[in-house]
Amino acid sequence: MKHKKMLAAFLAGFILSFLLMWQRGVFQASLPADRVRIVADGFTLVSFLYLGMGALMWVSTTGVFDIFGYAFKKAAHALIPGKDPQKVGKYYEYRLEKKEGQKKFQGGPALAVGAVLLALALVSTMIWYGLEG
Repeated sequence: MKHKKMLAAFLAGFILSFLLMWQRGVFQASLPADRVRIVADGFTLVSFLYLGMGALMWVSTTGVFDIFGYAFKKAAHALIPGKDPQKVGKYYEYRLEKKEGQKKFQGGPALAVGAVLLALALVSTMIWYGLEG
């Protein structure tokens, strides 16, 4: 199951990169340097999308932003009439509550695809610099 997700993520990443390259005119470019630049741009954009998505998935499962949820809950209880701010409890208790329902990190395929596409983008960029210079 895990390998199917990884394969699907790689396939989607390469298809998105190819579609972006095709839209930018990789086949109509007259110079090889222009083709390589378009390929590098396609890989770069999609790799940043995958890396950003994977990073957001990682951050969402670590509980980094739980303090903001606690602060909003505490503020809402303080500002809304009839609600007691003391019922919210301490931050430690809130974190334990949140940790019970917290999901496991599922962004591995996104980070892996982003890293591979970024490596391809870097190689393409180095080739482009070689063709330009």
